[in-house]
Amino acid sequence: LTRAAASVAAMEELLSHPALTPSAGGGTIDVVEKLRPEAEAVAKSVRQAAAGLMDELQNAPTSSGTTTASLSRLGATLQVYFHLGELPDASWKAVASALSSAEKAGSQLFHPTGIKQMKESAQSEARALAEAETDGKSAKDGKDDSKSSSGGTTAMDARQRKKQTEA
Repeated sequence: LTRAAASVAAMEELLSHPALTPSAGGGTIDVVEKLRPEAEAVAKSVRQAAAGLMDELQNAPTSSGTTTASLSRLGATLQVYFHLGELPDASWKAVASALSSAEKAGSQLFHPTGIKQMKESAQSEARALAEAETDGKSAKDGKDDSKSSSGGTTAMDARQRKKQTEA
């Protein structure tokens, strides 16, 4: 696509040359006029492909495995726009699209209803975790109590024996 964009840019530059453009007073060159619709169709196809790639890159979910591939595709897409002489417009369009997505996500995230739902969800999850912890702790304490009551006397006996032997 990058090479096609470079070719399209060269073709558009040649076709826009004053000697090859149809003028009011002069005639046209038949060969050039036969090539013009074909060149315009190719240029349109390249622009559509670049726009499709840019939309795909903007709407693709981000994940750590595809970051490198996405960056190289983004670079290639921007190079296409550079060759077509449309890089600033494409860049600003991408920035505007990203800003719109960020504003939409921000409005959904910081909407009062959304915040209330997140708070309620966090509180219910905290309650559930606290209940599970206390249930697990009480069951563990019950086991520890039975161990300490049976094992505690032997520990005490060992200390008492040590004191008796020292005396």
